[in-house]
Amino acid sequence: MKREAVQDRILEMLEQVTGNPYTLDQDLMEDGSLSSLELMNLIVGVEQEFRVKIPSRKLRFVATAADLVDLICERGE
Repeated sequence: MKREAVQDRILEMLEQVTGNPYTLDQDLMEDGSLSSLELMNLIVGVEQEFRVKIPSRKLRFVATAADLVDLICERGE
């Protein structure tokens, strides 16, 4: 899947979870709009959607939607 398509889908998924639009560089949890449980549910949905497995040790480096996109693209290669 192309990076742009991954970006668009991640932003859609974030908006579905929070009810608010997101940008790629917006911090996922800093502003309090995404709880840790919502983030984990998002990760599970992402793994299913993109058929990738994201190791939990890599999740600590995911701060923004762009970080998540990078990780998906890296895992999907």
